[in-house]
Amino acid sequence: MKRPGRLPPSILHLSATDWEGGAARAAVRLHLALRELGTESRMLVQDSQGMAPGVLGPRTPAEKLRARLGPYLDRILPALAGQRPGTMFHAAWLPDGLPRRVRELAPAVVHAHWTGQGFMRLESLGRFGRPAILTLHDLWGLTGGCHVAGHCRRFEAGCGRCPMLRGWPWDLSRRVVLRKRRAWPRTLRVVAPSRWMAEEARRSAALRTSDIRVIPNGLDTALFRPVDKRLSRRVLGMDPAADHVLFGAVRASSDENKGLPSLRKALEYLAARRPRRKSPPLHLTIFGAWAPETDLAFPFPVTWLGPIRDDRILALAYAAASLVVVPSKSESFGQVASEALACGTPVACFDTSGLKDVVTHRVDGYRAKPFDPEDLAEGIAWCLKNSAALGRAGRRRAESDFDRRRVAEAHRELYLEALRGP
Repeated sequence: MKRPGRLPPSILHLSATDWEGGAARAAVRLHLALRELGTESRMLVQDSQGMAPGVLGPRTPAEKLRARLGPYLDRILPALAGQRPGTMFHAAWLPDGLPRRVRELAPAVVHAHWTGQGFMRLESLGRFGRPAILTLHDLWGLTGGCHVAGHCRRFEAGCGRCPMLRGWPWDLSRRVVLRKRRAWPRTLRVVAPSRWMAEEARRSAALRTSDIRVIPNGLDTALFRPVDKRLSRRVLGMDPAADHVLFGAVRASSDENKGLPSLRKALEYLAARRPRRKSPPLHLTIFGAWAPETDLAFPFPVTWLGPIRDDRILALAYAAASLVVVPSKSESFGQVASEALACGTPVACFDTSGLKDVVTHRVDGYRAKPFDPEDLAEGIAWCLKNSAALGRAGRRRAESDFDRRRVAEAHRELYLEALRGP
C-alpha cells in the first residue's frame, strides 16, 4: 500500500489553448504523461480543439462569449499605452472567473502554463487557495508584459519605459511587474524549461525570490522517432534524393524572433559555396505558416506546409528531413529542436538561450555564433555531411533527457513537494 504522502495529487493545468503553439503542445504532453502515470490530471483552457482527454473548455454561453471576446478585450490596456505594431504584450488585466472555477474543480495543485490572450488575470494565480506552479514558456512571467525581450534588460529592475509601448508616462510595464510582486504567492514554484530561462528569472525583479526549478519540456519518444527517410519522403511526396532542410514555427514567416531572415541569408551563403554538380539538390521545407504574398527569394526551392496540428504528420516531417534549422534569437527551451533530435535528425541553431540545453555542439547538431548567418551556413553544411551519425546521437539524447514520462515524474515530485508546504 502506498503511503498517503506518496499518492499522486490531482493536478489542474491552466493554458489559453490546447492546440496552438509550442507552449500549448508542451502543456498537453505533460498532462497526458501524468495521466499515463496514474495521476489525476485535467486541463482548463479558453480555446480548445477537444483532441485530448481531460481537457475542459468554456461551458455556459457567458463563458463561451468571454472566451471569444477575451483576446480582443485584453488588448485594450496595451493599446491605450501605445503598444507598437508587430509586438506582443499582455497586461493580464481582464477579470476571468478562474478562482471560482478552480474551487469547483477542487484540484490539489494548480499548474499555470501560457495564459495570455485574456485567459487569466495575473492576480488570479494567488487566489486559487491551492499550491501554484508556473511554467515559463517564454519571458512573460518575469517581465512587465512582453514575451520576447530582445536586448532589453529592464526586467531586472522591474521594467518601466518599455520600448514596446509609446505611452511612457503611464508606464504600464512597471505597473504589471508591481502587480506580480504584490499578487503572486511567496510559495509560488516556478518551472524553467532551460538553465538560461532559470537564470533570466533569477535576475528579474518579478521572480528573483521565487523557488525556480529547471525541468525540460517532454515529448512522446514513441511517436517522435526515426523513420526510414526514403519511406517518410515517399509518404510526404518529397524528392528521395535531395537534401531536405526543415524550418518551422507558429507565424514562421512573420515572427521576427524565429529568425527566418537569418536562415535566408545563411542559405545564400550556402548556395554560393555548395558545389552543385557534386552535391544532391537542396530543398527547403517550412511548416507553421503559409507562403507570404511577397516572394522571399530563397536560393533553393521552397515548400510551405502551413500549420501542422497532427503530431504524427509533424514527426514524419522531422524524420524525412536531412536537417532541421532553428535560427531563433531566443527560445525558452527549443521544442522544435528536441522534436527533431527525437526523430533522429540533427539541428543547426545559434548558440543562444534555451537551445544550449537541447543541442550539443558537434555531437547532435551545430550551434553557430549568435547571430552570424555565415557560421550558420557552415553549420548547415557540416550537419548535412554528418547527418546520420548526428541523428543517432540526437535520438539517444532525446530518449535520456526529453521523454515525457521522465519529465512527468520530475513534475510529480514537484507537486508533492508543493503539497508538503514551503
